[in-house]
Amino acid sequence: MELRKFLDKFGVQLARAIDASLSPVYNLMKPSGVEQFNQKIALLPKKPFHVQAEIIKGLSKALYVEDRKPVQFYLC
Repeated sequence: MELRKFLDKFGVQLARAIDASLSPVYNLMKPSGVEQFNQKIALLPKKPFHVQAEIIKGLSKALYVEDRKPVQFYLC
């Protein structure tokens, strides 16, 4: 089966299964827990582009928010 046909047929179910099984640190569509980073981003000497600011918020939340397991980075 071609990928396009597969996604047309099963895409919605696949997206729901992925959404149910993953717990993202930061969801741009439902931002929460990043208010303090918004304030800090506003203090930067050079304002980042919108997409850059969103990436900064996601990484900051992953690295600095309390009650989260430490992020482990692996070098290959």
